[in-house]
Parts: sequence; C-alpha cells; structure tokens
Amino acid sequence: FGGILRDVLCGRHLALGGQSYAMATGAGSSVYVLLRQMSLAGMPIPLVARILLSAGTTIFVRMWEFVREEPLLRPMHYDEEQHERAKLELQRQQQQALNLVVQPQQP
Repeated sequence: FGGILRDVLCGRHLALGGQSYAMATGAGSSVYVLLRQMSLAGMPIPLVARILLSAGTTIFVRMWEFVREEPLLRPMHYDEEQHERAKLELQRQQQQALNLVVQPQQP
C-alpha cells in the first residue's frame, strides 16, 4: 500500500500487478498455506519449519530478482526501449563511478 501511495503522491504511473515484491509475498504465503494444510492432514511439520520455509521462499524470490538485475514481473506500462536506455545509463554511471575509484582525480 505504501508503494501505491508513494506513486500517487509523486505522480508516477501506477504499476499494479507489476510488483515483484507482491509475487514474492504470494509465493511465500502459498508455501506457508500448503505446509499448514499438510500439517492439518496429519504430517508432522513444526510451526517454526513452516515459518522458516515460507520466509525463505519469499527471500529467495526477491534475491533471485536482485541477482538477475531485472524485474520478475514487468510493469503494466513497460517500455522495452526505455528499459534498455535506462539499463545502459546505469551501466555508464557504474563505469564512471568505478573509474573514479580506480583512478582518483589529481588536485
């Protein structure tokens, strides 16, 4: 909800359905519900294990997106060309920052 409020206040496009954190949360909660149903059906799955596995699933999905450096879900207003330009600009900025670190400017 905070992200939606931020987008409204900043005048950004709302990208409902394109938020990967929502997908990660959905995956984690689905794992919890599945494990809970299995526990209710008679499988001895401790509560701590259910919590840790569901939290681990959520963290894994978010980390997977972070490592890939691409969103798992595209925003509804996704523009391939704009995304590529932004990606190239970010790479350029990272290279400039790396050059400043490797070769500090002389006074």
